[in-house]
Order: sequence, then C-alpha cells, then structure tokens
Amino acid sequence: MRTPACLSLALVVMISPAIAQSSAPASANELPTLNHFDPVVVDRNLDPCVDFYKFVCSKWQAANPIPPDQASWSTGSTLGLWNDGMLRNTMAQAANPAPSRSAVEQKIGDYWYSCMDEAAIEKSGLAPIKPELDSIRALRDKAQIAGVLAEIHMKMPDSWNGGNNETVAPMLGFSSTIDYNNAKLVVAGVDQGGFAMNGRDFYLSDNPHLAEVRGKYVDHVQKVFVLAGESNAKAKADAATVVRIETAMAKAAMDSVKRRDPRNINNVMSLEQVQALTPSFRWNDYLAAAHAPTPSHYIVSAPDFFRALETLLQSESLDNWKT
Repeated sequence: MRTPACLSLALVVMISPAIAQSSAPASANELPTLNHFDPVVVDRNLDPCVDFYKFVCSKWQAANPIPPDQASWSTGSTLGLWNDGMLRNTMAQAANPAPSRSAVEQKIGDYWYSCMDEAAIEKSGLAPIKPELDSIRALRDKAQIAGVLAEIHMKMPDSWNGGNNETVAPMLGFSSTIDYNNAKLVVAGVDQGGFAMNGRDFYLSDNPHLAEVRGKYVDHVQKVFVLAGESNAKAKADAATVVRIETAMAKAAMDSVKRRDPRNINNVMSLEQVQALTPSFRWNDYLAAAHAPTPSHYIVSAPDFFRALETLLQSESLDNWKT
C-alpha cells in the first residue's frame, strides 16, 4: 500500500507537499539520501477542491513506486531506512573492540556481535533453544502445557501486543493492557494466538496468492523440522500436524472486521470465568510461571477462540501439542 501520509500535512502541503524518491545507499554502511519537501510535486493541473488527495499525492505516487523489497512505501519510508542504517552503523562501531569503548558501548557491541557472528550461530546449532526444547520434551501430561507455555512466552520479546489481531505467540496471547472502560487502569489481556502466518486469512482464504503462501509455509515448517534433526518423513508428518492445529485455531479466531468494534473484544471476566472457558488449561500455573500480578479483572478479546481451544486441547494428543 501507499499510505496517505502526505494528507497529514494538509496545510503545509500546499507549499511543500511531498518528498522526492531518495536514492538507495550504495553500500551497507552508507546512509540513504534524505530529500526535503518539494513543492513541485503538487499536481497543479488538478483542482484541490475536487480531489485534494490526488492534488497532493498523485504525482508523488507516480514518481515513487513501492520498491520490490518493501511491503509499503510513504513519505517517511526513506527516513525510516536512514534511521535503521544509523542504528546499524552505531552498533557495528560499538562492536569494534577499541580501548576507548565505555562499559555501555561494550555491552551494546558485544550483543550486536553475538547476533552478527553467523559462523558461531551456525556452529551452536540448537544449543541456544535447548532449554525450551527440553521443557517441551519433558511434558508428561497436558496439564503441564500451561506452565511450559508461560516459560516460552516469558522468553519472547512480546508475547502479545494489544494492537495485533493475531499474535504469533504459541497458542494464545497474554500481557498487560489498558482497560477499555477506564484508561487509568491497567489490567490483563488474553487474546487469540498461535498463528505463525499473518493471521486467519492465510489459513482459510481461497485467494490464489494466499493459497500459494500456505503451501510454501508447509514446506518451510517441514524444513525447520529437518534442520532440527528429524527425518524427511517425520518432518513431513510433524509439519502437517502444526498446520492442522494452527488452521483449527484460525477457524475459531475472530476476524479482523469484527475486531474493529471495541464492544466485541471488551469481554471483562474474572479469573474463574477465564478458567471456565478452557477447563483443561491450568491458568493458575500459567500465571505463576509468567510472574503475573493479580489484576482487578481480565479482558478476553475472543472468548469463542478459547472455547474452541479447549476442544483442541482435549482432541489433540499430547505428542501433537508438543510438536
């Protein structure tokens, strides 16, 4: 998409409406060129009183097609790339073991280097995630899933963000959220999750492109299992299990259009009511392992999803959930 960002500058844009396309950096360390607003980008052949959007944006859009490696492009995109480049160069500089580095620079640089040292990453194999894999392998009963899931969520940067319709966090999303009825109150939010692809449409839509992505996703999951040490046959079967369970959760998920109405996602519940949605999921174990404080109440964005999740917890074997 091309965002109508230029409209946010509606008053300024009459004088200086948009940014001309900036040239890409020639090397990894070079920052992209930033251009200032150029008033000639306004299409003065058009009447702003008839279609102000086209008057402001049409010439800029024609001159700035979405780059093939970008999902979207707007007047602020080049600044975003510039900022990314600046941060990258700062990290790379901090990773240089110069005697003049401060203690903070050393921490930043060492962290950056550990992420960029691809040879060491490849050599370490599965070792960095061995504790999580061992916890999953050690599961002996479905009742233990909640505690292990919380441990995994705790090690993710953000197991749930209230602005996401479908979180990639395994099984469900849990985090703090602002109460819909009292903006001064922070409560616990519980939401649908478990979608490694970008939402329910990727699992359910008949759109040819999404169907193609779906097929490639199955291949990707199978490859990940092979890289984890499984045989091709085992990896193929496990990939099918993953996609089947994720698809079942997608079918139960609330769609994006329905979620736009706050009344549909503002489902205030006590912990007892949350537990009643999923009797097979030990919420007390999850909350304890997640070190979650006790809120005044919980907001469950999609109760029907959790009712369906309960069915899946009962119908799918422990081995399937471990997969």
